[in-house]
Amino acid sequence: MSRGNGQALEEALKERNELWEKLNEERFDRAELESLRARVAMIEGSASWRLGKPLRDAKALVRDARGALERRRKKSAQGS
Repeated sequence: MSRGNGQALEEALKERNELWEKLNEERFDRAELESLRARVAMIEGSASWRLGKPLRDAKALVRDARGALERRRKKSAQGS
């Protein structure tokens, strides 16, 4: 094997190893994503999550109202 072929082989092996590493990272990320999706589905399907929904909705409504009031105050303070 000539020196050029040996270098080409080394480069090809390095590229293959990098691609395998990327593939394994992608597989891990997908598996983790699926696991997290399953956990979210389990939480959102639980009785406590469903019973707490009205409270979360009320909290969001209050938060949005406070934000709207704050924006209105800032706008009127700038106009004064």
